[in-house]
Amino acid sequence: MAPGDPPMASYTQSWAAALEKQLLLSPEPVRRRHADRIEALLASLQAETRYSYEFIYFRVTGFRPAEAPVHARRGGELRGDLLRLLDRVSGSAPTEAAEAPERVFTVEEVSSRFRVSTRTVYRWRRAGLVSRKYLFPDGRLRTGIREGALRGFAEAHRERLVRSGRFSRLSKAERESLARQARELSGEGGLSPTAAAERVARSSGRAKETILRVLRTQGARAEEPPAAPRRKRLSPDEKLRIHDAYRAGRSVQGLSMRFGRSRGSIYRIANEARARALVMDTSLPLQFHYEQPFDRDDAEATIMAGEAPGPPSSRQEEGRLFQKYNYLKFAAARLKGRINPKRYVPAGLLDELEAHLAAAALIRRQLLAASVPLIVDVARKHAGRLVRLPELVSEGCLCVQRAVDRFDYRGGGRFPRFARLELMKGFARTIPPENYRAARARPTTG
Repeated sequence: MAPGDPPMASYTQSWAAALEKQLLLSPEPVRRRHADRIEALLASLQAETRYSYEFIYFRVTGFRPAEAPVHARRGGELRGDLLRLLDRVSGSAPTEAAEAPERVFTVEEVSSRFRVSTRTVYRWRRAGLVSRKYLFPDGRLRTGIREGALRGFAEAHRERLVRSGRFSRLSKAERESLARQARELSGEGGLSPTAAAERVARSSGRAKETILRVLRTQGARAEEPPAAPRRKRLSPDEKLRIHDAYRAGRSVQGLSMRFGRSRGSIYRIANEARARALVMDTSLPLQFHYEQPFDRDDAEATIMAGEAPGPPSSRQEEGRLFQKYNYLKFAAARLKGRINPKRYVPAGLLDELEAHLAAAALIRRQLLAASVPLIVDVARKHAGRLVRLPELVSEGCLCVQRAVDRFDYRGGGRFPRFARLELMKGFARTIPPENYRAARARPTTG
């Protein structure tokens, strides 16, 4: 969710939440295609037509579901869940607004164009105006509406737009003028506030409810209490406590009440702390060996295709595994460079970075597990009275971890040979020469 966007309600159908988790596991280019399909599906939904789960799943993913536990629903009932799904998927892999095939309007631009409030535009979204997340030229992630979608909605809901225009935002001068006219009719003319509002509405072309709301607002302003003192800024200690409590599973509502901050502030503080922790994390070095295919648009789909990583059994599998490992570190380093903890960081960006780091760490563990027999073999030859075998195996694991990051797979060499040389050099640096003399000494009889 971008800053300034109102929070959308949670899913009403359980299958929608399960489908979201499944889609968010896809690579970024695939998620963009999923978002395009959801947008096309939303544009074609008919409010009274019933749609089965198989149909929805196929239109979004292109595949048939393994099971269909949900009965058919009307298009009007599905719209809210699909709109939220589009919001989440497009937010995790946003398309740049400048690269869209047609002009993309922000909610504020639509509001200004039709002279309605932004709240009205968000109500239009629930009524069928299709929107999604876009990355705009200023670097901000915001809700965007394509020109074609806006034109189609305007043609299909012409009366609704005219009716909404009667509730358009008033300028300060217009509010004061309307309130003055209504008060004069109510005071000197002896009319009730409702009758006065009806008469002013007929002469001004505004809705009666708008005039009544202006009267209530103007009357309340005269009796408004002094503004509340500005809340003090949270200290780094308090922000850390909020982040720790949020990660521990405490409810956002409870944290909001405890620290006197809005729910949006709690989410923002937790994201800032999470971004800072990811930027400072050095548990997985992000030095990588670069290849030209890493910069292609379909790099993630082609390089990461295939089964889950496992111990390599051939030279080809080993090279493929190291290519995946280095691509994941390349992608993580690129995402890490986009993070500035002092500014708003989208949760989708942090999720994607954590996913890349977790996948790279998994491959690293697989390569280390496959190298354990080699570590034991080399360690056994260097063990002696001063340095025992378990100590050398532990040292060897650290040595192989460093070797995994340094190994350049692009030359076609084998990692076991490189790891053996690294182990021998590492043991030569750390084991004292007395260990070998003690091991060679033979007992004598007399």
